[in-house]
Amino acid sequence: MDETPKNPIYVERTLALIKPDAIHRAEEIEELILRAGFTILQPIPMGEAAKDYLGRFVSPTLLSGLTELCKQKPVDPFTWLADWLVRNNPNKPTICFGETGEEATYQQRDRQIT
Repeated sequence: MDETPKNPIYVERTLALIKPDAIHRAEEIEELILRAGFTILQPIPMGEAAKDYLGRFVSPTLLSGLTELCKQKPVDPFTWLADWLVRNNPNKPTICFGETGEEATYQQRDRQIT
């Protein structure tokens, strides 16, 4: 008998950026995110921290995708790149059973480390 729950929980990390013209409302935006039931795992990066985050987590994958895009020269480059990024996302959601929120995130991180 299969003991897998019928409704698995999909855990995904998402980067949220606040546009510069709304930075004065950062606390209000964080409050809205929390009230919506989301968990903020690390502070919203700003300034140099945002640049570091993009350099470590976004630029390498995006650069690889753009390089492949130049090699392939598809008819619809925007759709091709979007599809490529989905297929090559290093942060694909993980299916967790019975774990929620930070607990699932920490267990996911621990599985990646070992």
